[in-house]
Amino acid sequence: MLNDQLIDKRIVERNIKKGRVDATEYGRTLAALPDLGSRVWRQEEQREPVLVESAPARSWPEETAEPAPLG
Repeated sequence: MLNDQLIDKRIVERNIKKGRVDATEYGRTLAALPDLGSRVWRQEEQREPVLVESAPARSWPEETAEPAPLG
């Protein structure tokens, strides 16, 4: 059994290149994992759409020829 930290998918290729993980053993480990795809909750399939009310229109100050003073 391989250490979970060594076979983290973000770094497993680096660990294989450095010899920390055997590529064959890694392949067997992946093949032995159960398929849990049926347990995935798909948000777009199971949730009702949420009505989002838009924010009230915001009034902007009129543009002036001179910029407003800072401070």
